[in-house]
Amino acid sequence: MSTPTRIYKHSTAGTDWAALLLGGGLGLTLALQLTTVRKSDLTSVYADLASFSRLTALVGTYLAIVGIFLVARIPWVERGVGHDRLVTWHRNLGPWDYCRRCGYKK
Repeated sequence: MSTPTRIYKHSTAGTDWAALLLGGGLGLTLALQLTTVRKSDLTSVYADLASFSRLTALVGTYLAIVGIFLVARIPWVERGVGHDRLVTWHRNLGPWDYCRRCGYKK
């Protein structure tokens, strides 16, 4: 009897680094919004709505850029994470990206 062929999957180390980088980028995007908020931005309903609109626009744009990055077929990213996993992430990220951008209505 021959021994069954073992299928090696991509390591989780690439996934961990990708999640860390993408989470850090989202944190920087949110920090960009928080550093520009003034007290006058939270004084009325319209100001609150405008601040929320800016926040959803920033997050939606960041997620759109990440979505493009996930399917860009960058060799070192594909080697670390794997193309099948990147496409799955891209497919799962799409509705969230769209919903965040729809929250931006000015």
